Amino acid sequence: MSPNPGESAASLASRLARANYVPLREFLRDMGIKPSDLLAGEDVALQRLAALSGIPVAEIGAGTLRFQGDDAWFGDVRFPSRMVGGRLVRGCPDCLQIQPGLLGIWSLPFVMICPEHRRPLITLWAVQDELDRHDVASRLPELELRDETLPAQRDVSEFERWFFRKAQRTGEQGRLA
Repeated sequence: MSPNPGESAASLASRLARANYVPLREFLRDMGIKPSDLLAGEDVALQRLAALSGIPVAEIGAGTLRFQGDDAWFGDVRFPSRMVGGRLVRGCPDCLQIQPGLLGIWSLPFVMICPEHRRPLITLWAVQDELDRHDVASRLPELELRDETLPAQRDVSEFERWFFRKAQRTGEQGRLA
């Protein structure tokens, strides 16, 4: 399995399930990964995915949101976990046309743009079930990402530049309230 830099663990698991011709839930059950551990970014789930995919744990963890109590972490940025979630899945249409997979940073509500393509993120789909929400391999083929329906490019704001730098650093922790 080829890595997608910044891809979330749940998205990677979905692609692995699809590559093995099984539904995501069945794949996780058969591979001994609890969906709750996967979605919380637990080490046990990331280690198992690393063993199955050949992608280093650190690389999988770099794109995966982690939850600890009332806090959520992305990279070295900590913020209240209540800020994350919901049934909407967003992404960069340009990134998705290059590499299938959901980047973990797209799940953060205050991230509104792809810094690489300078295009605002779009809502890809809305799903109530938390695990089904991340089943990118089954949902991406259904998407119609036509150029005429995509939002116009814009410049990345100073806050967005700061956050993207901060989220990609290691060792320096900060908190967003």
